[in-house]
Amino acid sequence: MLNFDLQLTKKLLTHLGYLTKASVQLYDENFEGTYACTEPCNRFCQMVKCHYADRCKNSDSGAMQKVKQSDDNNMHYACHFGMKEMVIKLQRGKIIYGYIVIGPMRDTRTEKQSLAAITQYCAEYGLNEKEMRNLYFKATRFSQQKYEAIKELTFAIFEYAVNKNLITVKHNVFENTIAPYIKANLDKPLDSESLCEAFCMSEKQIYTAVVKSTGIPPKKYITAQRMLGARELIENTDEPLTDIANKVGIHDYNYFGKIFRKTFVHAPSFYRRKKK
Repeated sequence: MLNFDLQLTKKLLTHLGYLTKASVQLYDENFEGTYACTEPCNRFCQMVKCHYADRCKNSDSGAMQKVKQSDDNNMHYACHFGMKEMVIKLQRGKIIYGYIVIGPMRDTRTEKQSLAAITQYCAEYGLNEKEMRNLYFKATRFSQQKYEAIKELTFAIFEYAVNKNLITVKHNVFENTIAPYIKANLDKPLDSESLCEAFCMSEKQIYTAVVKSTGIPPKKYITAQRMLGARELIENTDEPLTDIANKVGIHDYNYFGKIFRKTFVHAPSFYRRKKK
């Protein structure tokens, strides 16, 4: 699973975005978008994604799937809206780290079709056609020479990031990072969203990693760890039960007792008596 230094990777991609005058997005090996991307997002793409988000996602995923199956590690393609984009496979040996998608770019050969698509799209959803046309013409123009330059620059950045350990692949991200983090932070609010933020992963990535290793969703796993942590404290310390509930992140003792009994059959006091 792709793992990276968010701030430094994002900084590198932002610099690449300035040079290419396009958005740059890092995806993992399963075609899931990461938090590493240029900001702000391309305004033209924002307008398209207002109503065509699924089409945009499918277009990117389809391109990544093609380059994954290809002997080539890059390709350029026309997205569903007619704009040029490029996808680059980040690979060393047999290990695929992820993909970078760069775009949109304006292809003068299909300009009439693109402008027609803008007119139809704006009419259908009541958007400002003049603004969208202006954004279209501000997009960097695609050329084979520019494509080759961006490709080589991207590969150079990738090699630098790998050599500096800014981008790595962890084969068991759950055991190595997620599980220890949850155990060390039971007293804090924990949910899929907070885990996504902590590990710069998507909710789907977190869900897949937890379920694959434990067989249960993140929410149930977190609750189970809270209960195991509580039972350990009850059996090995003399701390008040209400304090223990707070220590494992549950501040309503009645709710804590209910979940504890559901997990272990007996009430917390039963394990305290066993200790004595």
